[in-house]
Amino acid sequence: MVPFLLLVMLTAACSSTGDDPTPAETNVGTETPIAGDDQEIRDIFDDYRNALLAGDGNTAFGTLSGSSIDFYVEMRDLALTAPRKQLEKRSLIDRLHTLTLRYVLAPQRLEGMSPTEIVAYAVDTGLIGQGTLQLQELEAISIDGDVAEATVISEGNQTEFTYEFVRDDGGWRINLLVVLDVANERFVDLIDKEGITETAFIFDTIEVITGQRPTNVLWNPPNP
Repeated sequence: MVPFLLLVMLTAACSSTGDDPTPAETNVGTETPIAGDDQEIRDIFDDYRNALLAGDGNTAFGTLSGSSIDFYVEMRDLALTAPRKQLEKRSLIDRLHTLTLRYVLAPQRLEGMSPTEIVAYAVDTGLIGQGTLQLQELEAISIDGDVAEATVISEGNQTEFTYEFVRDDGGWRINLLVVLDVANERFVDLIDKEGITETAFIFDTIEVITGQRPTNVLWNPPNP
């Protein structure tokens, strides 16, 4: 189970190769990007990839969309306040992030973390994971207004994965929520095949990360 569990820390690993991407994954926009936009998108992806590979959370912060940053701030807040019933209504990825932050960080530290710090911590701990990023390159880019999508090749092979970019704060930024949504679907499918519960998966993963297994006390928020 350990190699499977470690996948959860490598969200970019959901970019598995495939021979025949579906039309929904390849028909990603209606406009051909102008040269300036195309290069800016490729540059921001390179910055994101290099920052994650270097474990540089501060630089990674500058490559993410506002909604991506808001996600990690929300996970911090849920880690501090959300009871079990509230968390069980959230996605697997949400619960994994929330309970991991709750387990590894003291409430006082969580409360004082700025958006930049919480994103940097997510990079440092692998919650924003490298996955197969070192093997990935953007291929075709298509733009529809303020949203762009780019197909991905890995070691020269076409994949079924795309990255989404949004025009945000004066430039193009990565919308990490799309990566997280795909990862959530993949992990739910894997858990179903393994025949374990999502809670067991989360607790097993935290144990792999920390070397200690949490108990059900973890469901109790520090600041209810």
